[in-house]
Amino acid sequence: AKNVYEAFRDGISEIATSLYNDFVNSYPSSIYLASIDRKYQKWLTLSKGTPAPDFVGLTPEGKKVSLSNLKGKIVYVDIWATWCAPCREELPKAKEIQKQFSTNEKITFLYVSIDDKTDKWKSFLKSDPDFKGLHINISNQELVGKLYKAYQMAGVPTYLLIDQEGKIASAPASRPSSGKVEDEIRGLLK
Repeated sequence: AKNVYEAFRDGISEIATSLYNDFVNSYPSSIYLASIDRKYQKWLTLSKGTPAPDFVGLTPEGKKVSLSNLKGKIVYVDIWATWCAPCREELPKAKEIQKQFSTNEKITFLYVSIDDKTDKWKSFLKSDPDFKGLHINISNQELVGKLYKAYQMAGVPTYLLIDQEGKIASAPASRPSSGKVEDEIRGLLK
């Protein structure tokens, strides 16, 4: 039961679904079945082709931007924070990927900061003019909590890939350093 539950830690995959189905069929009266099933059902809401849960943030200039505003474009979402070392370690590769697609108006790179100190976030952006894309901040902890819950986040960084129809292509999506992001985006362009 623990293995099945852990298989859903990062979302639904063929392996996790297979383990889940085997467990359900082999142990239909297990005391752990309800807990595993709840985890599975939560992840189903983020499976490929389901509508992406909306969220809203503010640009450095104070303009409201929501994920739903970007419908019609492929959106690679990077949820991060300035205080997060793994987030910052991914930024060089994220900038490289964003630069590859910078002339394609069908793709948006949305960087969602969850920094509660917006001045520090704004300073970080000003200090790195190569950090392009659409930047928003969600500093309200209640809204950050809703974002975590909506996308089953365990922490930052978290990456999402949303298709042109505003539906989930991958949640969580591959990290910039994985070497997979470019091909996943190109796959959605076809």
